[in-house]
Amino acid sequence: MELNKKKYKKAEVEAIIAGYTNTFQQQKNEYEQRILELELDLKNTNQELLVYKEKEESISNALISAEKNVKESQDKLRIQYSLEVEKLKTFSKDIKGYFDYVLNKYPHYNAVKHANETYKKINELLASDDPVEAVNNVKTYFEKNGLSAKNQTFNPKSKIEEYVLATSDSGFDMNEVLNPGKLELEELCKELGLIDE
Repeated sequence: MELNKKKYKKAEVEAIIAGYTNTFQQQKNEYEQRILELELDLKNTNQELLVYKEKEESISNALISAEKNVKESQDKLRIQYSLEVEKLKTFSKDIKGYFDYVLNKYPHYNAVKHANETYKKINELLASDDPVEAVNNVKTYFEKNGLSAKNQTFNPKSKIEEYVLATSDSGFDMNEVLNPGKLELEELCKELGLIDE
């Protein structure tokens, strides 16, 4: 605002100053109000940030705890699987002589052939350096080949037929017919797989 060179009366000067003062006061009040609003927003934002930081810390602690629990579970599982693999390897060593004997005595008996193939495959699967992988591979092999006891049905007639066919080309061992010796019915049933040993 330009002031012209005219002389102002005291009342006019006071009116102009009062006008500027009022305008300044209004702007000052608006700025103070805005500052108060911003301070309140800042306070609320800081409180929300604090809540988020607490949640973040809680989530971080939960994740660390979960990772620790998973690691402990994996370690326990690995130990358990290692023990299972060692048991299976020990069992395999213990029955190797049995398989060799039965395979030598009844080389044409399908059940013996199948058992020997299974024995070899399981030993091959147990050779893995990772015990978890070894146990899972054996389990998968059993499932894939239907080797669970639930899936097998007992058929004594077919077992006797397989035994007779496996003992010789004609189905009879003439040496046993001519020299039967002492007949052990229980031993014969065990050999046929009719009863458990």
